[in-house]
Amino acid sequence: MPANLVIYLVRHAEKPDKGSSLSNVIGVPIDSEYKDKHYSKLVEVIQANKDRKFEDPNILICWHHGEILNFAEALGASSKTLRSSSNWPLKWPKEVYGWLLKIYFKVDGTIALQNTQAINEKLMPDDTVDPAFGK
Repeated sequence: MPANLVIYLVRHAEKPDKGSSLSNVIGVPIDSEYKDKHYSKLVEVIQANKDRKFEDPNILICWHHGEILNFAEALGASSKTLRSSSNWPLKWPKEVYGWLLKIYFKVDGTIALQNTQAINEKLMPDDTVDPAFGK
């Protein structure tokens, strides 16, 4: 895993607004090569870090809610490995869009347990459900 990396995992929108997407605003293209259940391939690519593509310490990954926690676990973050203060959930409810999984890695590439957490960004009025550890 690249050193000092922070991966932000969020649920993707069902119908993204292509005209005003973050990608357009910041000028970084969306890489949609990896599909729903193929998160392990993307984990391998991030870990290998060929061409030093992941040297920027912040990566935003949008994924399907049905696989996002499996993706996080493939990166090493789960309620089995994290502290209860992480608020790391066991399930991602299908009606929840406002959660953000912040996965921090130390210089040696291992997970920074004290920093990794699940939060509710509360970006929309209906973002009322907070993640809770082990639920």
